[in-house]
Amino acid sequence: MGPQWLTANQAAEWLGYSVHTIYRWIHETHGGTASEPLLLKPRSGNMGGRGKSWLIESQSLLMADGSGERRLPYVKEILDESRTALTTGNHGEEDTPSKVRADRKRWVEGWVAEGKPLDKVLAVFPPSLHGEIEVYYCQAVESGDDQKRHVQDGKAEKV
Repeated sequence: MGPQWLTANQAAEWLGYSVHTIYRWIHETHGGTASEPLLLKPRSGNMGGRGKSWLIESQSLLMADGSGERRLPYVKEILDESRTALTTGNHGEEDTPSKVRADRKRWVEGWVAEGKPLDKVLAVFPPSLHGEIEVYYCQAVESGDDQKRHVQDGKAEKV
């Protein structure tokens, strides 16, 4: 089974901590002060949001918890009108390092397209990723500049 991604509420329920503790770990990860940083990714559909909704990889939660225990995957019962369904948060797709990097690049490209400054984009990621994010940011800015030049060149030819 591949990585399992949990919301802060699910993580708190799974580990038996308060949601406040989970958010403190997220804040420490972003600030670069966590002794065991969490592996985070923005929730899908939240790219245009304010960056406050995160998914946390379950094994990084176990490391932050310090228990080192192997736990059963998080399973939550959800009512589905006529029956009870189970969800594990794993939807059949396994994350790989290259998929995670591609997601980061896509998020940075989206934020550049929205006009977000570099410091705001970097604030979303832990300091250990800032070098990688700066590269994606510069590539996205250059790509946007190339597209603008291409559009301007096309208009100049029509005139």
